[in-house]
Amino acid sequence: MILIADKNLNKFGYPVFPIKGREIKHPHTASYENRNFNCTAGYMKPENWMIMDILGTYIYHKAYNSSGDAINYGKKTLSMHNPRVQHTSKQGLHRDILNMLLNASLSSNDGIINPDYYKSLASNRFREYTLRPILSGKIVEGALKNIYPFLKKYSSIQFQDIIRNTANCKIGMTYPVRYYDGMEYINIKYDNYNCPCSFFTLDRINITKTSSNGNVLERSYELTFNTYLGYFFIQNAVSSLYTDLLPDKFYSLSDYAQLYYRLLILPYFGKVKNPIRMDEIRHRLDLKTSDTSMLRKTIKRILDELKAESFIRNFEESDKYGQYMYGYEKTPWKEIEK
Repeated sequence: MILIADKNLNKFGYPVFPIKGREIKHPHTASYENRNFNCTAGYMKPENWMIMDILGTYIYHKAYNSSGDAINYGKKTLSMHNPRVQHTSKQGLHRDILNMLLNASLSSNDGIINPDYYKSLASNRFREYTLRPILSGKIVEGALKNIYPFLKKYSSIQFQDIIRNTANCKIGMTYPVRYYDGMEYINIKYDNYNCPCSFFTLDRINITKTSSNGNVLERSYELTFNTYLGYFFIQNAVSSLYTDLLPDKFYSLSDYAQLYYRLLILPYFGKVKNPIRMDEIRHRLDLKTSDTSMLRKTIKRILDELKAESFIRNFEESDKYGQYMYGYEKTPWKEIEK
């Protein structure tokens, strides 16, 4: 099973979760080079990224690989350069509409798109473009676990907690919006650092299956991508297919191995940033310790795990330039897939 992961969320996101019982203080902020990040509520765990991968992949297949009620989840994803994807990316967006949405987002208190403002934008026409509808729908836990077997390790209550945690996480971040203007893909600057919002609204949770003694076995979830961050997530990950690919075995990695691969390897096309400095690794993974010996052990443990699972190869550590640096090769996708 292959899943898609939003490239901009991987590139600009930061982890936010407690380590060894330490509580996280909000707002939790971070910045590096051209990245700004601000978490004002909840956590941003590897499981949050996983849920966004699952939702993006699920919606992608419904949009591109469905025939009536039948959906081919095993079909490989299209390229962003496919004419069908390019058409979908530009359909429902115009630069003027996008600018209006971006400006409105910067004065929003809760990050939810105002329904009246949305309707007024949708009634305006810019050439052949009209505003893409806000996406909403229901996901059924049992169906998802059949599609993505690695989810079966989570009980229904654990899965509910993950969905709720993701919906409750409020993020302000650098998050360019990508769309095809008819000639090429354009990334429009978007930074909601001062106006954090969630990725989606969790409208309702329904119990769909219980045991004979009344224990809840499965639930369904009604979601709406009516936040600015959620709306732009659908535009980037599904409409524009600006994504990375992940095999289902990825979600069996430890938390920090997942984060390292997702944040420091996946965002780069082809070759990885090589070598990479210890201080950058520490910053991007939000590792708290500044002890060099502990950092070396942690990084080596992460890279050894990624190597053992065939995500990287030829890993080496050096202090050639007066600080510890780490080099490796990104394993080609066809070899990871095996």
